[in-house]
Amino acid sequence: ARNNHGSWFDAQRAALALFIGQRTLAREILEGVKMRRIDTQIAPDGRQPYELARTRSLHYSGFNLEALGRLAEMARHVDVNLWGYRSPTGGSLRAALDYVAPYADPRRKWPGQQIREEPPDLMLMNLRRARVALDDAKYAEYLRHIPSDVAGTHRSALLYPDRPNEGRGATR
Repeated sequence: ARNNHGSWFDAQRAALALFIGQRTLAREILEGVKMRRIDTQIAPDGRQPYELARTRSLHYSGFNLEALGRLAEMARHVDVNLWGYRSPTGGSLRAALDYVAPYADPRRKWPGQQIREEPPDLMLMNLRRARVALDDAKYAEYLRHIPSDVAGTHRSALLYPDRPNEGRGATR
């Protein structure tokens, strides 16, 4: 599959390869993510056309980024840099994150089709992971739009804890 299904398939394959100690296989899978996923799924401006075609395009854009973020984290363990990779046309994980991150603010209207409202925690894992992996505080700024009661209790806080005075979420 060319959309998030393919990204999740690769994430499962890579995780299993790492789990059973098949580092060479994991590296092959993760190196292939560049051409199979990033090159084909992310436009230079960060749009994910296969996800934008869906009726819940914000959800699926975030869901695909969740898979790609997991792949990027696994890739670090076999010396593959997915976070820094840029496709020949200019697509990248950073571009995809930058495209969706502003919509962590519920006051911003998503330009794609969206048949229902998404929960406020939709982008939490992606933003926290990006803040740490890319060492970029702008992702913490986007986190401030997420209600603090949601941000403070989300599982992403265990994996990517907030730094002092950042990413606390909005108070409501």
